[in-house]
Amino acid sequence: MHNINIDVAKMIHFAFVYSHFAYGIDVYGNTYNKHLNRLIILTNKLLCILQKVPCDTPVVQLYSNFNTLTIPELHNYYNKF
Repeated sequence: MHNINIDVAKMIHFAFVYSHFAYGIDVYGNTYNKHLNRLIILTNKLLCILQKVPCDTPVVQLYSNFNTLTIPELHNYYNKF
């Protein structure tokens, strides 16, 4: 895990995390935030690990580095279509 580059880390994220979010986005997007809190925290930790940054890195930076969206933003994006 120590020797993977950022492109491989992005592929891991989009293959194992983002794909599940996109599949269940209607469920995730229409539930209360208290039910999503644990999932969001785990996702943020995973992004820190994949990007090899401290866990106190701002969340906005974590998501922008991977050019991805948070669950509420993803829900809004998919509901536009």
